[in-house]
Amino acid sequence: MKRIYLSVAGLWLLAACQGFQTQATAGLGSIEQVIAGEIAATAKFYEDSFQNVPFADGPVTVLAEVNGALQSHTLMSCHNRTRVCGDRTGILQRSYRHYVVSGAVSSGAVFYLSPGGDGHLVQGGKTIPLAWN
Repeated sequence: MKRIYLSVAGLWLLAACQGFQTQATAGLGSIEQVIAGEIAATAKFYEDSFQNVPFADGPVTVLAEVNGALQSHTLMSCHNRTRVCGDRTGILQRSYRHYVVSGAVSSGAVFYLSPGGDGHLVQGGKTIPLAWN
């Protein structure tokens, strides 16, 4: 009889703990989502703290191979660091992982510059890798 009471008490405690765990983690998503979010936040902190950031030290030169030819664009901060100038005056926006420059070149390319000197550009519906310095 004592074993039955202990078994029932054990099952009751197990059920109580399971309910607590569900309530404590409600709204956080799965453990994989929580870990992925923490890894992304750590990577972003590392990039912003220890890698070169576009326009921090002046103009940026962007190199990309478009249609078999190497293209070079020089982009610089202008208008009191509120815009980016290339052939024309463009806009600089910050996304989670990139500095996005649009409207700065006549070809219509949009530059996605990652901290550290790489990224990609989108031109004519194509995504093309780039390097910047």
